[in-house]
Amino acid sequence: MRSSVDGFSIANEIRMSRTVRKKASAVLVEGAKDVRIFRNLFDESVCDVVPTEGKRNAYDALNDLRKSKQAGVLVVVDADFSRVDCQMTLDPDVVVSDDHDMESMLLKSPAPVKLLIEYDLKADEFGPDIGPLLATASIPLGYLRLASLRNKLNLGFNKIDYTKFVVGPPPQIDPAKLVQEVLAQNLTCKRSATELLGMMVALHKADHDHWQVGCGHDMTATLAALLSKKFGREVPSYTVERQLRLGYHMTDFARTPLCAAIRAWEQKNAPYLILRG
Repeated sequence: MRSSVDGFSIANEIRMSRTVRKKASAVLVEGAKDVRIFRNLFDESVCDVVPTEGKRNAYDALNDLRKSKQAGVLVVVDADFSRVDCQMTLDPDVVVSDDHDMESMLLKSPAPVKLLIEYDLKADEFGPDIGPLLATASIPLGYLRLASLRNKLNLGFNKIDYTKFVVGPPPQIDPAKLVQEVLAQNLTCKRSATELLGMMVALHKADHDHWQVGCGHDMTATLAALLSKKFGREVPSYTVERQLRLGYHMTDFARTPLCAAIRAWEQKNAPYLILRG
């Protein structure tokens, strides 16, 4: 992670870059993983993909660049829970992932089946249509993350061991074991397991889109846990995410609403371009 990153420093970085690449578009994304995804989809001969270390920095950089009348700047961010909370950002220079995040979009494509084939597994090794199965399985974790946000619990999820609560095939998450593991990694949390489970149940709505509630990282970590149990050795989630990125092609992206939104932005902001082809 770059040190002392804020919207102003990012805006200055882009202004300096444009002293050399005057006609290049600037695409602000949330982090390094997004850069890795988009470098396979964007034409870097006509655009610069810049990680911002979070939404707030991306929005601040966009606003700072607008003050200096810098054209051709697009922000691409994860939806996270914005559709669930009906709080979508409406800005002509901001586009949002179709699903909860970009990792979710990778799993909604043919990429996970390609990944299974690379492991010499059948396409239905963990059940038919692995992407939607993972989206459904991740719902308990999605609601726990949302409960943490809405109730300001500040739960940390980075150190949890998914093999403690992932079961299957087909992939599923045991809510009680999930909460037990999260509490074990968040010893300062003053809420009981019963309270957390109650918060999760209270958030559930039958009409929620699983792809909007579930976090893509939870889905990839769930798949990694299944693969680890299958082979009797650790398959890290970062390896699964890398393989999904490699299996995701422009032909997959071209069919998405996000791609259509970027093409619409290109048409309104000529001559600035972003996409390949």
